[in-house]
Amino acid sequence: MRTIEDIVEIIKDTISIECGNRKIFDSDVAKALGVKQGFIATCKKRSVIPFEKLVEFASIKKMDLNYLLIGSAQN
Repeated sequence: MRTIEDIVEIIKDTISIECGNRKIFDSDVAKALGVKQGFIATCKKRSVIPFEKLVEFASIKKMDLNYLLIGSAQN
């Protein structure tokens, strides 16, 4: 399973196209997940993965949840 830091980086890559390829911050990830800005920092500090928010994000972006969480696409 990926770490929360890895997952945040994947989300940053995913949303960078929508943001005009500018530098993407954790606050942008928080906005994409529909959470408050400090939520991402708290998850990183506690090594917590917000599964419910990631499921919603993957569904909206039509992204493979397996790839997001564990790094392998579903066959």
